[in-house]
Amino acid sequence: MDKEHIQNQLASNQTYYNRQSRPLPELFVGQQVHTRMPKKTWTPAQIVNKAATPRSYIIATDTGQSLRRNRVHIRPTPDVQPMQPVQPTTPTTTQPIQGVKQTTTTTRSGRAVQKPARYR
Repeated sequence: MDKEHIQNQLASNQTYYNRQSRPLPELFVGQQVHTRMPKKTWTPAQIVNKAATPRSYIIATDTGQSLRRNRVHIRPTPDVQPMQPVQPTTPTTTQPIQGVKQTTTTTRSGRAVQKPARYR
């Protein structure tokens, strides 16, 4: 095993390991985001500045904390469109159609399926 073979093997391993990884988009100062806190909850925050370390940002939470977070732990807050109120409709009741014979359903084995009393 020479050094060149080991280097080729390491490069091959790295290629397969990073196959599914994708770069996350950059965030801008002032953008509203959610950040993952230690108790695995996502809390709202705002980007204050880009940190010196790669893919890290300085954020300010709603509680006033200033934290450095890696891009993996920051998600942009989606733009939420206000929902329009839905007009209530009158409920319609379905009545069985007169003159139509209700057929019984059978399983593949031939057993007749009976509907529960609450659905009859």
